[in-house]
Formats: sequence, structure tokens, C-alpha cells
Amino acid sequence: MVDLGIPLTCLPAMADKEATFDDTVEECVINEEYKIWKKNTLFLYDLVITCTLEWPSLTAQGLPDVTRPEEKDFSIHQLVLGTHTSDEQNHLVRASVQLPDDDAQFDASHYNSEKEFGGFASANGKIEIEIKINHEGEVSRAGYMPQNPCIIATKTPSSDVLVFDYTK
Repeated sequence: MVDLGIPLTCLPAMADKEATFDDTVEECVINEEYKIWKKNTLFLYDLVITCTLEWPSLTAQGLPDVTRPEEKDFSIHQLVLGTHTSDEQNHLVRASVQLPDDDAQFDASHYNSEKEFGGFASANGKIEIEIKINHEGEVSRAGYMPQNPCIIATKTPSSDVLVFDYTK
């Protein structure tokens, strides 16, 4: 018997006639590498929050706006993201995420290889999309203006720079 280095969990997927052998093997390898990384987050990071977005983002930047709800052990941080779609409308996105405060209590014994690590359960850990602005082409890069974080400049694949005010 020849060992192809493919986990047995991937073999049923190879029977699918629509998927090519190479694509299936590559997908299985990526999945296995992700599982290995996820198991080792306990040793690498204080906190890991994972969230699947509708489309990948080539850029992400935290905004200086932070909200700290009273009597909560988390704060709400604002993010700027850009979409990279497959021939669909791209967007400049302003989103928010709940992150634990520095003094929040963690319990490392609550390790979950499927979800978040860090024992922090007070926040939902999801990225909440708040504003979507139509964008011409993919958003290769985005950054806010330090003097006025509501002003965001983006770079398109054609090297054009577009400027947006997300309050309007």
C-alpha cells in the first residue's frame, strides 16, 4: 500500500467526481494545517477569536473609537475592512468587535479546539458589520485619517486612491 500523506478523513471527498485529485489533496492539507495551528493556539496566543466573513479582506485596520460599556469586562472596537469578491460588488466596511479588557479574567482550562481560546465568554467575539459602502473594484488597502477617523482612504487594484466619509 502506498502512503500518499493524505489523512483518511479526506478520502471520502476524493470520490467526488467534480473535484480534481490535486484540488482535493490541497484542500485536505490546508484543513489539516489549520487544525494543527488551532490546537497550538493555547501556546501561541493569549486570546484567539475566529470569525468567517462573507468575503475575504485584503486589508484591516483598527479605528481609535473604543466604547467601554459600564460593568462589562469587554470593550467594543471599530474596524475598517475591505472586500475582495468574485465578480460581485465590493465594499468598504466599518465593523465592530467585542474584545476583552486587559483586566478581564481568563480561564485557560476552557480550551475549545473548535471555537475561541482564552476562556473569555463575556463577549460574542463576532465581527458585526455596521456600514457597507460600495467600492469600485477590490479594496487593496484602507486607512483612516488620524485627524478625523471618519475619513477613510482606499487603494484600488488600478492604483487609484478613493476617499470616503462614512458618516455621510
